[in-house]
Amino acid sequence: MKRKSILAFALLVSCLVVNAAVKKPDDDKTDNRNRTEVNTTVKKTWEFYSSIKKLTADELASESNYKFGQEAGCLYNLFMDVYVVREEVVPGDPTRRTVIRKPAIYNAVRSVEKQLNKDIKNNHLTKEQAAAEFTTILKIALSAIDSDTQSFEDELQKNRKDTNNLLSVFKSVKLTEI
Repeated sequence: MKRKSILAFALLVSCLVVNAAVKKPDDDKTDNRNRTEVNTTVKKTWEFYSSIKKLTADELASESNYKFGQEAGCLYNLFMDVYVVREEVVPGDPTRRTVIRKPAIYNAVRSVEKQLNKDIKNNHLTKEQAAAEFTTILKIALSAIDSDTQSFEDELQKNRKDTNNLLSVFKSVKLTEI
């Protein structure tokens, strides 16, 4: 009887030790996990070729009341013309449907635009800073329309809920002038 109680007690203690080890891992194991997480977050960069030159005075004069200034207004109109396409459903039928080209980029630009508006209203950014930032984002979006951007779109899609991450993804793009 004494032997069975000793074995039962030893079994109970070993179960408690194993259970405690599973619930709370060793410090060495958590350090290794943190190291691998840091190593797996590699900063991605993309390079797009830009053919956008300095806007002329005539183009700037046509846009006068956009919230981020004339240059951003011209680029935004060009962005909308390029990304939003109206197609005929059936040839000869007057009804048309709207097709968004590269929706991940389009939605990211629209999300950033809304966030910059909020930042201006809350006095986190000046209008000039927001205009410069949005102009850069529009140039990147316009340059990305004719490029292979699958990895860029995937990264934007992953970060679609956090506008700060979207901004950092756009900032990791390098524009090369043609």
